[in-house]
Amino acid sequence: MYDIESVRKKLEELEREKDRIIEEFRKLEERRNSGAISEDEYRKERYRLERRAVEVMDRIAQLRFMAGYV
Repeated sequence: MYDIESVRKKLEELEREKDRIIEEFRKLEERRNSGAISEDEYRKERYRLERRAVEVMDRIAQLRFMAGYV
C-alpha cells in the first residue's frame, strides 16, 4: 500500500521542520521583546509561522495515519 520507509523518512523530515518552526517562534519572541521588530512585523511573522506549523502538523498526522502510527 505505502512504502513505510519513505513514509518514515518524510515523517522525520517533517519533525525536523516542526522543530525549526518552534525555534523560529522562539527567536521571533526574542526579537519582539528586544524591540528589534515592530508589533505589526511581529504579528505578520507570527501568522506566517502559525500557518506553516499547522500545515506541517497536519501533514504529520496524515502520514502517521497512512502508516498506521495512530
